[in-house]
Amino acid sequence: MKIKDAISNIMNFKIPDFILKNYVVIIVVLFIVYILYRLQQLGGKYLARERYIEGLANEKLHPSNIDSAIEDLKQVNLQIRQDLHVDKYKGKYEDYLVQLYDYVNLVALDECVRPEKNIRKKMKTLKQMDTRYTPLKDMVNDSIKTLNEAYTIERKRSK
Repeated sequence: MKIKDAISNIMNFKIPDFILKNYVVIIVVLFIVYILYRLQQLGGKYLARERYIEGLANEKLHPSNIDSAIEDLKQVNLQIRQDLHVDKYKGKYEDYLVQLYDYVNLVALDECVRPEKNIRKKMKTLKQMDTRYTPLKDMVNDSIKTLNEAYTIERKRSK
């Protein structure tokens, strides 16, 4: 049974031959039109959104209102510090950051001691690992410093 006969039997009407001969092309065109419509919707949402500055509500950073922007940012930082419950979970955060730091070091150690016949390939791999993991280690160290500072600030604030 051909597709033409199946469609005609199901729908009980005669489908024009043009549609039956080009049904694949018609379906592809409809699919492309649908995709274009969805992309237009997505683009419209992107263009219609308001510009946001990270950490600030919807306030442009302009010299005339820099004082209020600084105050707003202080409030955002305070809220983040309070949401993290640094005073309560400092020990757990430190443990996690230490474990993360150890993980990075162990991955590097594993790569360093893994035998490789081609020394150039080995050096290239180690250089890539250094490039990839050094910023992460720096970020973990900075996070520990920030955690200690936040803890000190939170302790002073709660007294």
